[in-house]
Amino acid sequence: MDINSISWDSTLLKVQFSNGKVIAFENITFSEYQQLLSYLTAADKPSIEAMLNELEMYHVHHVA
Repeated sequence: MDINSISWDSTLLKVQFSNGKVIAFENITFSEYQQLLSYLTAADKPSIEAMLNELEMYHVHHVA
């Protein structure tokens, strides 16, 4: 699961993967966004995958 880019605007987090898939999560706090950024900076793939799985379970999300 390679992330190409992420963006956060108020409460909407968009994650774009290298395969072109985009997932948009609603009601994301700034601290959740910062936590994901820290995992990405550390290249901590297990934590990134765990956090994305948790976001999918607890937040409304859309896949494009």
